[in-house]
Amino acid sequence: MLVGKKIREDYIQKFCPSGKDDIRVSLASIVFGTLKDRGFRAVMLYRIGRYFQTRGYRILAKLIEKLIHRWCYCEIPTTADIGHGFSIYHPFGLVIGADVKAGKNFNVRLGSTFGGRQGKARPDGSQYPIIGDDVTVAGGVRVIGPVDIGDNCIIGANTVVISDVPADCVVAGVPAQIIRRQGERVSLLENKGELYDILRDLIARVQKLEEQVASHKGTQA
Repeated sequence: MLVGKKIREDYIQKFCPSGKDDIRVSLASIVFGTLKDRGFRAVMLYRIGRYFQTRGYRILAKLIEKLIHRWCYCEIPTTADIGHGFSIYHPFGLVIGADVKAGKNFNVRLGSTFGGRQGKARPDGSQYPIIGDDVTVAGGVRVIGPVDIGDNCIIGANTVVISDVPADCVVAGVPAQIIRRQGERVSLLENKGELYDILRDLIARVQKLEEQVASHKGTQA
């Protein structure tokens, strides 16, 4: 997709998220949006820097990265590959790793980090997350390592994601646990992980204690 079309989709996603494809986005509206909204300004600068990066003008791309950091208070490297419809709400403290890949309609909020994890890498050597389409990330989230986030996911505030998240899920907690899957609430016992193991052991202990109490009452009788 051409950079102009991506900017148009970014504008619609930020300011007219329920809009249709026939919405007219003028240059004046894009300029006004860039001036008034720091998040959209960061996206605009990223798009320009990404354009230079993909065409070999790496020095210009690096200069634009510095502008993003200074003017928007976040870090978005132009080496990151982010699809159209990219929107940022309150960009303060946002950090996106160098090799992060994200699909279309990626919505992210302040203080979130998408970074690599030493000691873990994909076959191609990348240590960074790959994020699907239509993913919404709340504030303070940490997505660390070569994890895959499926399409249509929501990541709750202050969640720490260190393992893959299937499509159509809502996750929250430290570490991340699935709380909804395809709109249906998920029981804690269905989350296979450390929390699941702890609950399983507690249930087993309670059952054992109940059996001992019942046996003791039977002996006294």
